[in-house]
Amino acid sequence: MVAIQVKPRLSIYLKQRICQLRLIHSRKPFSIDKILNQVSLEAWDPLPSRGTVQNIVHNLDQVKSEKKFLDGQFMWANLSMSGVPWDSGEVVLRCNKEFDLLARNMKEKFGYTNYFTNRLANWCWKIFLASQDLVFTEVLKLAWYYAEEDSLNDLIELGVLSPKEKPSFFDSNNHDIRFFNGLLTYKPWSSSEALEEFVASVPDSIPFPNNPNWINYAYCLGVTPQTGTNFNAFNRNKVIDFPPPELLDKSGNQKWRERLKVNFGIG
Repeated sequence: MVAIQVKPRLSIYLKQRICQLRLIHSRKPFSIDKILNQVSLEAWDPLPSRGTVQNIVHNLDQVKSEKKFLDGQFMWANLSMSGVPWDSGEVVLRCNKEFDLLARNMKEKFGYTNYFTNRLANWCWKIFLASQDLVFTEVLKLAWYYAEEDSLNDLIELGVLSPKEKPSFFDSNNHDIRFFNGLLTYKPWSSSEALEEFVASVPDSIPFPNNPNWINYAYCLGVTPQTGTNFNAFNRNKVIDFPPPELLDKSGNQKWRERLKVNFGIG
């Protein structure tokens, strides 16, 4: 009897990434082969077949929507088109600078280029307005996570991706976004009192996140999904910075995980 091998399904995040790469340059979109090369360098597993990428790109190209502009590469001249007022442009430029430094490191160490998009510029501005006490590297990290969820939601609404694979941006079941909203509301990094209020609000007002890195971050703040609050074992001086997304800062992600192991015994 011959065993039938079932091809592993691609994650919705890889499908999203394929769409994002296609949209980076509107005048000269990435070819199928260039997209395949990029996702290979980014070490996605499993890798898509050429036919799969072609199908996703075909479905995306059929969609006519101004929202596709948001995943294009950011240009200063298009600041207002990205939804950011001109008098707030310095915030975006500072975040763009932080992004470029990370992108240069990723290019040198891992061989691929990342792109600061109009959508990311918009979320950097929004995050800064909500928490002006954050340094720009932290603004950029949190904005990245919001922008990724926002992009995914648009692709689902446009019919390019299936809504069955992921709760929408505005869905109450999207625990990651609700957790981020809780961070911006309580600002647990700002004081011991704010940290305690945040921890006490999980899970009743703020859900426990689903993203593995943010699960570890929540745990480091003193939250556990089983018991809610576990405050006594944690030192306020050890509160760790936001987890950098691996696609944005792979080296930073590795160092962040190393600090988790040293300071909190996680990993």
